[in-house]
Amino acid sequence: MDIFVHTYDAGIYSGEFKKDKDESCYPHGSGTFEFNNGDEYSGSFKDGAPSGYGTLTFANGNKHIGEFKDGDRNGFGTTIIINPYTIVVGNYESDLPVGVMTVTDQYSDIYVGEIKGYDLLKHGHGYFKSFEENGDWHEYEGKWINDKLDGPVKVYSSREDNTFYARFEDGQMIKTIDSDES
Repeated sequence: MDIFVHTYDAGIYSGEFKKDKDESCYPHGSGTFEFNNGDEYSGSFKDGAPSGYGTLTFANGNKHIGEFKDGDRNGFGTTIIINPYTIVVGNYESDLPVGVMTVTDQYSDIYVGEIKGYDLLKHGHGYFKSFEENGDWHEYEGKWINDKLDGPVKVYSSREDNTFYARFEDGQMIKTIDSDES
């Protein structure tokens, strides 16, 4: 493959390319596309679009490292969000997170479970470990709806070294329950 630099309406591409029968060229193979808005993709291209493994660095400093298909995040990847600092690891389809994801925030709180959309809302079954400034932590395992616990939840508190079950509604603990009620 030959290397070339070409200016498009959306930005500048430099890297390997492929020619059509009509002699027009498009990104194909390894390359870098610098978008006019300040974003930059560096990695594999197929038929003019990011496809395969690559790194998409946004103008605001956020970054996604992983698999792409037809220009979208698609497959396993890691997204690093600068403000507030958050790391998201898991699978993507058509540019959206799907299935079980691992989300770690600037306080080292960690959530492993299903999320909803770009806002990274906890949604579905998940496990959340939250740290306090004094070093204590709490663990919650249960169902989340739009970032709020809902239904029976297994709760652990390091301060009391205690595990118990509780019923939550709209993110608020309503009452403790027996484990067989969960």
